Amino acid sequence: MGPESVKDLSNWIDHKSFLKDTDTRRALIIALGMTKSDKAVDPLVDLLTNHAPQVQAAAAEALGQFDFLKQKERKAVFKKILDVLTQVKNAIAVDQVDPIERDRYDTIAAPMLTTLQLLSGHDARDPLVFRRWWNDNKKKNWDKGKDS
Repeated sequence: MGPESVKDLSNWIDHKSFLKDTDTRRALIIALGMTKSDKAVDPLVDLLTNHAPQVQAAAAEALGQFDFLKQKERKAVFKKILDVLTQVKNAIAVDQVDPIERDRYDTIAAPMLTTLQLLSGHDARDPLVFRRWWNDNKKKNWDKGKDS
């Protein structure tokens, strides 16, 4: 789908007909990411805080398509994903037997970590490692040494 489909896809994702159909919503979210349109970034970032973990995971996965963004925009998306993932990870640390937060973390962790890797070029598999890396590198040039 082309960039002209961003508005339509965004509208369908939260359409009342699909609110309980997570498979369709996921497909729409992934399609939104595949447009690779700058206009898709904000709606996808907004979905990172959705109450449904499957929607959060799909939004994170779709944002992995935007590794071409300018560094400033990539850093903003990276930080939002990292903040959501860290918040859920911290909730588990507080109450290790909370099945709702555990399920949320298990659903969102892999796509969020993968997208963090794609956006930053840093290879880590733990939110705490990414948090330390972010604190050390948020003001540095992430593209130094990359082919342009």
